[in-house]
Amino acid sequence: MAGELPRSRSEEIIPAFNQGEDEQRRALEAAAASLPRPSSAVRDRFPEMAQDLARELTERLRALTELEERLIGRGNQGLMADNHLNHFRFLAAYLADPNPAELVSTAQWALRTYIARGFRPEYWRVMLPAAVDILGSRLPEDIAGDIVPYYR
Repeated sequence: MAGELPRSRSEEIIPAFNQGEDEQRRALEAAAASLPRPSSAVRDRFPEMAQDLARELTERLRALTELEERLIGRGNQGLMADNHLNHFRFLAAYLADPNPAELVSTAQWALRTYIARGFRPEYWRVMLPAAVDILGSRLPEDIAGDIVPYYR
């Protein structure tokens, strides 16, 4: 359907964040710990790209029909834009100094906080694949190849 974005494995991950059970949390932390550390080129160059990536992600989601009604709640477009910038900034910091427990904890916090402000879980099911698509199209292949696995 026009104006819609593909979904990702986040459909499987989001309930685990919401439930917050110790076993699921440990499984998510183990999955994050198993990811290969990105190259120094990625750690050096990605932080300066965060603002442009966030801007493009925001523009893409704003083009969706019924964005506020279906995904983020009325009046939350500014909050969505802030989330996109914070998302890429956090990812840049995490790539520089990975801490799987912090990653899981931050993701849980973000889900709870944004849902409390009117975002629906479907937002991440749309936002995360869109972020992956933008990373794949805007970044050099070697950099995108080091980052995209963190979304899978």
